[in-house]
Amino acid sequence: MNMARYIKLFLAILFFIKEKIKLGFTSLLGKDSPGILVILYYHSVLPEERENFAKQMDSLKNLTIPIDLRSDTELKPNKVYSAVTFDDGFKNNLTIALPELEKRNIPFTIFFTTKNFGEKPKWEYNPVTQDKYEDIMTINEMRSLPSELVAIGSHTVSHAKLCLADTNKLEYEIVESKKTLEDLLNTEITLFSFPNGSISEEAIQTALKSGYKKLFTIEPYVNKDYSKEYLFGRFQTSPSESTLEFKLRLLGYFRWLGNASRFKRALKLI
Repeated sequence: MNMARYIKLFLAILFFIKEKIKLGFTSLLGKDSPGILVILYYHSVLPEERENFAKQMDSLKNLTIPIDLRSDTELKPNKVYSAVTFDDGFKNNLTIALPELEKRNIPFTIFFTTKNFGEKPKWEYNPVTQDKYEDIMTINEMRSLPSELVAIGSHTVSHAKLCLADTNKLEYEIVESKKTLEDLLNTEITLFSFPNGSISEEAIQTALKSGYKKLFTIEPYVNKDYSKEYLFGRFQTSPSESTLEFKLRLLGYFRWLGNASRFKRALKLI
């Protein structure tokens, strides 16, 4: 673990302590805490990571209430809900992640780009990771996913950076990918994930107008009203995380990162 991860973990522990003290006072006053939804996003699960991924899913099942993102789940007070998502549609999501999730009956969502079925990623990686060399599912492999457990969403046509796209490019990436998936799967596609966390107000409005109902960013914040909102934060994770890191992330104690990110953006505007 590098120094940056140690610092982030330390701050998450401090945030955990602060929230526990706050929760204690809330409980003493006889008040409920709002239910929260923590959405995790992965990319690949490699063969050597399977055992640790399985342990993570055990923790998720034991500590939270997993939900299907296609549902309009109402979050009950004092509960932590979770959702598992995968970006890009790698084949190892089918061969390695699916059996572990299926064994535990944990619903999950995979967001596909529609230009790269059966290929390796064509988009830029900075820095380069192992994902660059992993295969993406073929169309038939995507179709083989059990629909009762796996939701399919769009991740654009080509993994484009939407904040840099003009109106025509936005229409192509967002609308065309939806149409392609619906034609291939013969079902409505209502979930959309922004590649690279690249987001703009025009991209959001284009997605909503094209019929997506729920949009997912990579901003690390918890969600408190899933049944009524349309834009949701997610926390990046990986099967290589330590048990402590994963549990703190799963329970939302890394959400201080979102506050820090918003603070940095605000400073740039001054």
